[in-house]
Amino acid sequence: MTSSQEIVQEEDNMLNDLTTFKLPPDLLPGTDRLSKTILKSTTALDIITTNLVNTPKGTYTTASSEWDDGTRGDILYVPRLGIHNGLPPILVEIQAVVSEAFMERVVNYSQRAKQVYRVYPLVLVFCINKVSPALITKFTIIPDKPYMLKLNCSDFWAKECLIITKESASHEYPTMTSQLPPLQALAAFFTNQSATIYGSSYPDDMTMQALYTVAKECADKIEQTREDVHRVVDVISYNNEKLLDRLDESLVSVIGTQRARNIVKQAKEFTRSIKRKYLEDASSDSSLEPLPDIKNKSTSRSDSQHDDLQHIRDYRSNKIGRMNWAECLKQAHEKKLCLRYSTGESLRSFYKNSN
Repeated sequence: MTSSQEIVQEEDNMLNDLTTFKLPPDLLPGTDRLSKTILKSTTALDIITTNLVNTPKGTYTTASSEWDDGTRGDILYVPRLGIHNGLPPILVEIQAVVSEAFMERVVNYSQRAKQVYRVYPLVLVFCINKVSPALITKFTIIPDKPYMLKLNCSDFWAKECLIITKESASHEYPTMTSQLPPLQALAAFFTNQSATIYGSSYPDDMTMQALYTVAKECADKIEQTREDVHRVVDVISYNNEKLLDRLDESLVSVIGTQRARNIVKQAKEFTRSIKRKYLEDASSDSSLEPLPDIKNKSTSRSDSQHDDLQHIRDYRSNKIGRMNWAECLKQAHEKKLCLRYSTGESLRSFYKNSN
């Protein structure tokens, strides 16, 4: 088989894989998680950098987009080698609605990048939905790239600020061929938001096919991560419940442990809620979210009072001589009991009223 035949065979295999592939609803193009993953791929990185800076593939790499003021942009590309430090960093943002508030954030990111890399960055925005009417008038179509617009003035914060909107990504023009410019295809991939390649506007475009191939790989990895998380949570939940059952059994005959047993009960309920959250909610994001707080379904007041009373009774039974309510309260506080009382007299009143 010749090299050209091998290429054709690879393309056929790729299309066959994509024919039956569908992205899940939470991982559509244009959504935050998939879009950022795609933009970090070599495919998207090379498309953007070769088109905006006209550099060979591999010149740029991804870098952290978190700045020293705690803000974080979407994607940052920087030159891979020191000899290319004169090239501008490239800030890439993907945004549903481009508003003045969003642009203010972009200006801040750009200024931070300038401080770090000492070169004004290029800014590229993919707008998935719409640009506010007041802002779109400040952009002008680029004649040789009519799918892209340039901000009329970005002096003192960016080398250029470019935007590709939902409308401009689907723009048809006289010189257009069956194959889109790669950067336009990337924008169309995001703005079409199609779950399948054949639901997109350009299923025969080679760049579009490459992007759906990357999306498939990303979705497969995310699904594997999801399965791994589910398996780990299942094992941890099972072990926790067994350990808590044993702890609860060991406290049954121990006097003054009602509060501890209630905490064990809460912990068991918490474990079950986590198991439900991560094993039964199939639509949840696979990245592990922060665990919810235990809802203090009340160590009820009566349970708390029971333990407080038990402490007082134990203290009285061991006390020789006159009852010292202040000392009794001090010892209770050391055990995290009787916390509602601040004086020995208030503790004495509680004990008297409870008997």
